[in-house]
Amino acid sequence: MRIANVATYPARQHTCLQALRSIAAQVDVLNVALNEYTDVPEAFRELDNATFHIPDRNLRDLGKFCFAAGDDDDVFLCDDDILYPADYVAWMMRLRAESPLTDPVLGVHGVTYSDYYDGRSRSGRLVHTFYLPLGAPVQMNQLGTGTIHVKGRQMPTFDYMDGSSGFVDIRFARHAHERGYPMICVARGRDWLTEVKNEETLYLSVTRNLPSQALQDVQHFGGLARLVRP
Repeated sequence: MRIANVATYPARQHTCLQALRSIAAQVDVLNVALNEYTDVPEAFRELDNATFHIPDRNLRDLGKFCFAAGDDDDVFLCDDDILYPADYVAWMMRLRAESPLTDPVLGVHGVTYSDYYDGRSRSGRLVHTFYLPLGAPVQMNQLGTGTIHVKGRQMPTFDYMDGSSGFVDIRFARHAHERGYPMICVARGRDWLTEVKNEETLYLSVTRNLPSQALQDVQHFGGLARLVRP
């Protein structure tokens, strides 16, 4: 089964539907965590294959990790501000099936840290942004959890991810490193994925002030010396 997990919140209600539609059309089940909602927005009810979860606390981006999946399910971790092309799911599944690697994690937005990264937002990181072209696949320390494809058996538990709200990309990368899953940023053309513009972005709020726990996580997997080799 093909499953997509997304987390959203009310400030994006009028902009995220386009993103949800773009991925819902490609999967069997779309799981949506509705942070800070008290009911499912009427506009979202058009998504026939969607299941909605209203958490009892604001999970932020952690919400995409509160859904179950079977071991062999194809899981796609998505964001509410990215438009996914019509061939996204099929292409990512094909790349994984053709990969010579064992249990790779595939993504479109990747980060590699310097061996001497100290937490400053503008130093010590190489970023392959999801809307920019990449001529060949590259192994990375970390992938953005808005562009990840894994099998259900590779998903971390919610308990493992809990406490990483605001830096789930980092915690997920630690999980992958601990289990020996190579993280591969896939080759693609410019604007294969595109961004829905919003006034507020979680990325900026987190990366400008990296929490101490996030930096500790990075120190477990970050740096060229710690890349998981095939």
